[in-house]
Amino acid sequence: MRRAGAPGLGGPAPALAHLIAVNRDLYRRAYPGIELLSPRVRPGIRTAATVYAAILDRIEESDYDVFARRAVVPDQRRLWLAVGAAVRR
Repeated sequence: MRRAGAPGLGGPAPALAHLIAVNRDLYRRAYPGIELLSPRVRPGIRTAATVYAAILDRIEESDYDVFARRAVVPDQRRLWLAVGAAVRR
């Protein structure tokens, strides 16, 4: 089975790189809207946004090879992301 490889090498990598860029732009534009939400839910939404962005990082780090294994953010990293999101205002 052929690995996805880096963008420009064919396979799904170029499409995944494009979709990641689109998602990062959506996250960037949507992030300010979190402040419009109820203060009670903001930390959870910030955490989710941060963790989903970190999943994109993991996909890039794996050279877009999403078929070999699932892209996950380790528990300790998720915890730190949640703490950071909870204290951010």
